[in-house]
Amino acid sequence: MATTIRSRSNSEGGHIRSPPKPKPSSSRVPVTPSGSEFVNIGSPEENLLETYFVLLSKFSFDRAKEQCDREREIKSGTGGTNWCELMSLMSRLCVAEMNYFSLSFMERAATFRLVRREPLKAMYDSMILDLKRIHEVYMNRRGGSDFSWERKMTELVTSLLEYTAAKRDMTDFYVHFEVTNSCHLDYKQFERYLKDMLERYKDSFQHPYLRPVKTTFQRELTVLGDLLQAQISISEWQFLPAILALQAVDSKLSQWKGLVPLGSQGNPERRQVQKSIRSPPQSPPPSGGVPYLYKWLCKFHVTLLAKFTLYFHDVLSEHASVYDMKHLSAKLDVDFLGWLSSLIRHTPVTAVMFVFNSTGVPDFKGPRYRFPDSPAPTLTGLNSYPFMITIPHDFEVYHHRANIISMIIEKGGQLNSTTQPVSQHDDNLHCVYYLTQVEPLITMVCIATIKRRERDNRVTTHITDIAAQLRNIHIATLLRPS
Repeated sequence: MATTIRSRSNSEGGHIRSPPKPKPSSSRVPVTPSGSEFVNIGSPEENLLETYFVLLSKFSFDRAKEQCDREREIKSGTGGTNWCELMSLMSRLCVAEMNYFSLSFMERAATFRLVRREPLKAMYDSMILDLKRIHEVYMNRRGGSDFSWERKMTELVTSLLEYTAAKRDMTDFYVHFEVTNSCHLDYKQFERYLKDMLERYKDSFQHPYLRPVKTTFQRELTVLGDLLQAQISISEWQFLPAILALQAVDSKLSQWKGLVPLGSQGNPERRQVQKSIRSPPQSPPPSGGVPYLYKWLCKFHVTLLAKFTLYFHDVLSEHASVYDMKHLSAKLDVDFLGWLSSLIRHTPVTAVMFVFNSTGVPDFKGPRYRFPDSPAPTLTGLNSYPFMITIPHDFEVYHHRANIISMIIEKGGQLNSTTQPVSQHDDNLHCVYYLTQVEPLITMVCIATIKRRERDNRVTTHITDIAAQLRNIHIATLLRPS
């Protein structure tokens, strides 16, 4: 940036030293014989570049695009062809970023095959080809000085290439996350993908001008990584890793500068953002507003928080009364306890319980936190299928326990391959068991008092809807804004 020179008083003579004469207002000197586009240090062009990436990090895509288009029109007749081409590419990058953060590229046709209103990945690929061409031109024309304009532009375009490639790769993550929302997502596979992305691009696009967008990129990946880690820990009934991951997500979402309005403390505005996703926009949000991607991350977080409250209800109840737990759970945007209570009130279901298969977790020591070296009993037999929560809490599950565990073992393959509840009638106890697998190691069991053997459609519909929410199928579907 141009250095500001201030006048200062001479304490010895009392005179004021006059500031030096300012440089000519023209930022561009005549083109040199070699054809170099030489620009003074601290020139308007450098100010434009720095402002551009700040605007991108603040999601002011329209302002950034308008700035590039205006610069291209002004300089189109001055002979700076490469500079104008770069402005055109940066204008296209604004459009791509707007589509990315609004998730408008995630559209599905009625045939359930993924289509894109704008082929975003192809757009990034096209920009990469054009950036490589401009990079080659600046490489061939750069001078011997480390401060030459061509050398600076070579470094900038190199970082732009790396950034564009990283965003192209991230589109694959969201596409695959959405299209694989079948019975159970392989969250560990997606977590490995994010770790590979962070490792691959940790030393990339390090140009000082790209620092704001690199911070945004890293924040997005780390928030996603913590969300996946929270989901994995919750599904394995691991209390401490789950709560640490959820707290990390909450902290990073609140600190993500440029998304939440200035002066906010996170919670009130975040709750409003989470609720606004219920009626998502059909078109990209206004430039500079909270992007839909951020809303989706908040919705994912609050859903996991509700699952954590449900699965660890008995652990949390040791520090709060049943009334307080109901009250706090009702405050969540997703109230699983309320839904399950409604299922009991409005259908023949008399009890709901969640059963955990501890044989799938090596050295499982229970849901509570234990000191690593403290001894823990080894779960065997029926005890290796502990009941996580039973609703209502005073329901006598003893007479049903052996039947439930036997059905989970016998029907494990069927439960793992379908999203529909599996039912079985018991003539001795005069009830029907409805089983559905909400996590690879967690089975939701509903007991209905029905004398006839037919399945009750009201029960199966309610169970299917609640199980879909617990499997995060709704979260994956919300990646499509419309």
